[in-house]
Amino acid sequence: MTFPKLTLTYFDIEGRGEPIRLCLALAGIPFEDERVAFADWKEMKPKAPFGLLPYLKVDKEDGSEPVFRTQSLGILRGLAREYAPDLYHDVFAVEEAMGIVDDMMDRFIPSMYISMRPAQYGHPADVAQTEEGKKTIKAMRERFVSQDLPVYLKQLETLLARHDNKFLASSDKPSIADCYAIPSLRSFTRNYLDHIPGNCLDDHPLIVDYIKRFCALPEIQGRYTTGLY
Repeated sequence: MTFPKLTLTYFDIEGRGEPIRLCLALAGIPFEDERVAFADWKEMKPKAPFGLLPYLKVDKEDGSEPVFRTQSLGILRGLAREYAPDLYHDVFAVEEAMGIVDDMMDRFIPSMYISMRPAQYGHPADVAQTEEGKKTIKAMRERFVSQDLPVYLKQLETLLARHDNKFLASSDKPSIADCYAIPSLRSFTRNYLDHIPGNCLDDHPLIVDYIKRFCALPEIQGRYTTGLY
């Protein structure tokens, strides 16, 4: 299969861009990985499609105007459907796993955005610098680790058990569900999130083994140096 020239533009972090990068890596699809410094984003934002990252630029073979694709999940699913159907081989199983990851992150993200986007949660701009705000964030994250995270890890373990404890949607090959899950799970082990201990997955050895199995795939091996890999 021949591929168009693809350029993925996102910040120089894992975040919402990493599942797409993993999909492209597993599929062996060449692409330009354009990473944006946070300091450059203010100037770049008005020129970005919908003012958002990530976006995917698809250059046409006939030299006509390139196409820009936005929305990280749309890009992930679209790439798999168009160029890597093996990564989207069982739609129901893939979407079920991705839904669980979404549920897990929906529980966690408010503890991030309360400091990043406080107005959305009815807080003053400096809430994260106040003692009350710090206590609130600490309590939210500690609750997530002790009460919420184990629920979703058990659900993911159930999916793994269906597939011989190999991958989330298959017993013989990864899918975009794994590309989607791994960055989120690894983020909890990288010791960069206050009040999220890097060993918070250790009581779930099936999840730990799953992360290591994915990161040991030939297309992924050597990609990471922090957290579980």
